[in-house]
Amino acid sequence: MAYGQGFIKSIFKAFIVIINVIVGLIGCGLVTLGFLIKFGFKTVLAKWIEKNLDDFTNSSTIEQNLNPISITFIVLVLVFILLMESAVFVVFVVNNTKINTKIKQSISNIVNNNYDTDPKMKKFLDELMKKDNCCGISGPDDFKVVPEICCKSGDVSHDCPKKPV
Repeated sequence: MAYGQGFIKSIFKAFIVIINVIVGLIGCGLVTLGFLIKFGFKTVLAKWIEKNLDDFTNSSTIEQNLNPISITFIVLVLVFILLMESAVFVVFVVNNTKINTKIKQSISNIVNNNYDTDPKMKKFLDELMKKDNCCGISGPDDFKVVPEICCKSGDVSHDCPKKPV
């Protein structure tokens, strides 16, 4: 079995995927809005806003809402979001080992304190270890009693799963 950073990499990959999906959806929405504004679909957009957002816009027209100040504000917000994402990326790159150590410590505490007492946490960790073909953070010694999920058929090195570690 592979031990080590598989669990942390899985969490980090999931985090990156979620951030990318959110940014992608925002980007698609803004591209669609830009397309509608650029190619003269103001009437379609105005009808949609009037139909769906009448109370929110107080019956104002799309021309009043899309003035240069509004567009400038939208661009500034997008630049701010891009700068924040870049800052988070730099922090992760610069402090990669520190972040990995903190995550390992946190997950190790969860494994040590909650694995035997919380059935939901046990099920979650078992599924994660099964998927990543790993056992704990550093190996089977992370557990008071080696879980079945860590045992290969015929494995007797830890008296799977009976022997307390």
